Amino acid sequence: MNSLEASLTLNLLPKLGPITCHRLVATLGSPEAVLNATTAELRQVKGIGPELAQQIHQWEKHVDPTRELRELHERGLDFI
Repeated sequence: MNSLEASLTLNLLPKLGPITCHRLVATLGSPEAVLNATTAELRQVKGIGPELAQQIHQWEKHVDPTRELRELHERGLDFI
């Protein structure tokens, strides 16, 4: 997974807003690091409780970044 796909995935996760997303990336270093983090690592970030940490850790159940990017491109849109 590249940085673009990881960023898109974070933005599509339910209950994960832009401020918390920014905190996660700032703390863990990159969008990819956030998606690869353990629930314990995620819980160390301000605003991340057990339920949200579990959701982020199991992001594959919620988002298919390849499909999402394909649909964007089919509509002539880009994710930046």
